[in-house]
This record gives sequence, structure tokens and C-alpha cells, in this order.
Amino acid sequence: MKIVEQLSLIEIESNTTYKCCAFYLEEDKWYDIENSRFFNCSFRSDIQFERITNCSFSNCTFSKECFVDLSHNSLWKIPDSLFSIVGMTSLKLKLCCSDGINSSVQELRNIKNLENLEYLDLSNCSMGYLPLEITQLENLQNLDLKLNRIFEIPYEICELKNLFRLNLSYNQLRTLPCEIGKLKSLSYLNLRTNRIDKEEKILIKSWLPDCDISF
Repeated sequence: MKIVEQLSLIEIESNTTYKCCAFYLEEDKWYDIENSRFFNCSFRSDIQFERITNCSFSNCTFSKECFVDLSHNSLWKIPDSLFSIVGMTSLKLKLCCSDGINSSVQELRNIKNLENLEYLDLSNCSMGYLPLEITQLENLQNLDLKLNRIFEIPYEICELKNLFRLNLSYNQLRTLPCEIGKLKSLSYLNLRTNRIDKEEKILIKSWLPDCDISF
């Protein structure tokens, strides 16, 4: 494996170990990287990954934004390297699950490591419930969970104090926890195509009087 140390770079390659490098990458380019290691590196521009396989990021910093969009990949297992990109701000993920509707939930147990996430799209991931680890993402602003099989939202959802947009459409919800009313920043909530009856809709509106809610 090639080793690159203490350089300023405008490109990133697979099968390489980078140490103490500064990256100034093309912000409109999507990168497909495998078998690479990053130690004490600094990413000075926005970076976008569409695939990261067998990679690790140790003590790296992201001075702008890091986006990972794996939705076009048919993933059976989330690459471990994903959860080492602690500077990531945006993640769009698509899982292909063959072991029941909740196997994808187990895959997400380390998502709490991505403490800088602001946008998270887990639509169409065959989830039956919301992993509690997601409620530990204190910087999360936009959460998309549409097209799953979620039947219950935990009361810990109230921990997402910065959440302003939540999409729960096309799930199997009958109710929401009253604690959702503590999300004072929430401005849009999509609950279309669930199993919420008229009385429950009235309750939800009373909990979130300043939120635009779509049923």
C-alpha cells in the first residue's frame, strides 16, 4: 500500500495510507474509495463519498462539510469505515435486508459516533422501529424515515432538540409519544399514509401547535 505523508492534495486515491495530509478536493465530485487509511488528515473542502470500502479515518478533521450517499449501492451490511467519519454532516443510506424488518436497525448501532450529523436519510431501509442511537445525534436537523415499517416512535425522540424537519410518511404508526411536543424547533412533520385516526391527529396538533403537519 502506498504511503503519502504531510502533503497538500487535490485528489484522493484508493489503496493508500495518508498521514498528516491536507485535502483540497473538487466539491462537485463524488469519490469511490477503498482500502485506504487516513491519519491526522484535514479535509479543507466539502467532500462527497458514494462508496467507502475497507477505509478508516483516525483523528481527521473536516473544516467544511462531509457527505456520504450510499443510497445507490445495494448494501447488505454497512461498512465499518462509515462510522469512523466523525466529521460527517450528511448521510443518505439504503440497506437491503434479508433477515427480517429489524436487521437494518442492528446495522445502525454505531451511528451515534457520527455526532456532527445534521441530515440523515434512512428512507426505505425496512426498519420496524427507530434505533435509540439516532436520538443521541444532538445536531440532527433533518431526519427522513419515509417508506419503512415503523410502528412506534420512542419518547427519546425529544432529545433531538435541533430537529426542524421530520418525515415519517409511509410507515405503520398509530400514534406518537406526547414527548414529541418538546421539539420546539420542529417546523415540518410528514405523517402521510400511516394509521393515525382522527382523535390522535387532534392530539398531535395540540402537542405541536406551531408545526406544519401533513397527515
